[in-house]
Amino acid sequence: MSFKKKINVLRLFLMESLTKGIGNAEHEPSVNPGENVEIKKILISRPNHRLGNLLLITPLLQEINNTLPECEIDLFIKGNLAPILFKNYPINSVIKLPKKHQPKAKGQPRAKGKSHER
Repeated sequence: MSFKKKINVLRLFLMESLTKGIGNAEHEPSVNPGENVEIKKILISRPNHRLGNLLLITPLLQEINNTLPECEIDLFIKGNLAPILFKNYPINSVIKLPKKHQPKAKGQPRAKGKSHER
């Protein structure tokens, strides 16, 4: 068996063992069917900073606002565009994920660009 096939077999085994209890109908539901449940707050998590992925949240926000108008919506998002992009939506708060801190290695040259030194 090749290395790639061995890795895929191991990956499949791990995923099946991790997810074997998900979707199992043996437990009792905590909410009875037909019972009214009041949803007060929703947290939408999108830890990807790409603009296209942020734009994909807008139909979800519109649908939540139409379905649950009294609900508070919080966004957990990476990037600085979210406050600008979602300023016209009824969002309670935008929680920004911090940027990854990558320490600069000693002796590493500075990034090329405009320098203020003359």
